[in-house]
Amino acid sequence: MLKEKYNLNQTELDILSLVYYSTDEKYRITPTKLYDMMLFSSGGMTKALKKLESKNYIKRVENENDKRSKLVELTSLGKEIAVKAIKDIVEFEDKSFSKLDKQEQQLLSKLLLKALY
Repeated sequence: MLKEKYNLNQTELDILSLVYYSTDEKYRITPTKLYDMMLFSSGGMTKALKKLESKNYIKRVENENDKRSKLVELTSLGKEIAVKAIKDIVEFEDKSFSKLDKQEQQLLSKLLLKALY
């Protein structure tokens, strides 16, 4: 669904979402913090960031606090795509889970948390 609509794979969407939700109003983060949050290798992160940069969803900007490093920043297109994709995911989940009553939703949530943690 998202791959066709936004030309994003799951990793790319995760990166856009993390930059969007885990940063200040400038939407900037270090690549190291990103791959730590995603439990991703630095090489894999570099590859994914290059792909997002080629799509003009992110850009790398100078880190004012450390001139040796760059920050990952969402572009205006990247912000727009992140917001739209996240909205689509929420709508899909709402539609999917609306088939369950409240008790079933709570049970599913409990089971998923148990399986994941």
